[in-house]
Amino acid sequence: MEVKTEYATSTYYFKFRYSGANDQEMGQSVDTCRYNTWDCGWFLMFFPNKTAADADDHVTLCLKILTHGKTMTVYYDLGVFNKFGSLTSTWLRKSGVFDNTRMLSDSWVMRRAEFEKNHIIEGEFTVHCAITIADQSAILDRAASGILPVGLKEDLGLLLERGDCADLTFQVEGQIIAAHRVIVTARSPKLRVELSEREVKMNECVVIEDMEATIFRALLFYMYTDTISVKHFMGEGSSQNTSLNVFFEQLLKASVRYEIVGLHALCEQQLFRSISEENVLSTLILAEEHTFPQLKEHCLKFIVAGNLCIKVYFSPEYKTILTKFPSLFEELKERLGY
Repeated sequence: MEVKTEYATSTYYFKFRYSGANDQEMGQSVDTCRYNTWDCGWFLMFFPNKTAADADDHVTLCLKILTHGKTMTVYYDLGVFNKFGSLTSTWLRKSGVFDNTRMLSDSWVMRRAEFEKNHIIEGEFTVHCAITIADQSAILDRAASGILPVGLKEDLGLLLERGDCADLTFQVEGQIIAAHRVIVTARSPKLRVELSEREVKMNECVVIEDMEATIFRALLFYMYTDTISVKHFMGEGSSQNTSLNVFFEQLLKASVRYEIVGLHALCEQQLFRSISEENVLSTLILAEEHTFPQLKEHCLKFIVAGNLCIKVYFSPEYKTILTKFPSLFEELKERLGY
């Protein structure tokens, strides 16, 4: 019996250092090493300033694919993660048939200001690149129907979104949300115990109290995909940092409630990055109230480093700290030298 390979896939994540428009001279790029997937070679090129025309406005990420004497179908996904762990909506997902006379070159382009605002985290950005090389005869039917191979995360995300084969439902703020018992119990020790102790029957609705539906949907999405999708919390006009902070604060509480360690770490990292003079005290109160020691320490160091004594005293949160968290008040005084 002959076993025929239909396609081979490689998925990589690259971290690039970024220091602005002066990273490289005009037209010069930062390149990755060359990789091989089956009989196809490929590499990435990042241009902080690709041409004189777009140097001041855009950054460019290029994918180069080289064939080696064979006709093959190439699927490729290329994108840059934003600060919330999701791929940008402008990422590339394309396919094409290439022979040995051609070199594929495609580009992901974004305005510099948008790129620096949404994708740079501590001087770095992360690129997702997935290459699938398919045997021509094995994929004709799929190509005709427009079906492209995708990864496990994408498949599970679609499974949650469509509710296919769901055997568990949750009711949150009156909304019914379908899910899959095997996934949620594998991802959340708390839910595994709760569903087991209550002997929840097939398709029985589980009521979730004291949580917004938006937060629970984001929680489920993370369980299925290990990412936080912007669409679960960023509606029209809700992109201000304050609303994002509230979202991550609530999602952090949910991650503790359902014992999802990876999500807990992701939310804390986001709150670390977004701390400012305006929100540091509310974040400190959150950390103290729910026992987040790393977040608490980060807030205290921020207050001391910024010498925010006067701002603390005249803030609306000062009375809350004084009356509800006296031990935190004493620690804050000690840190500030009073």
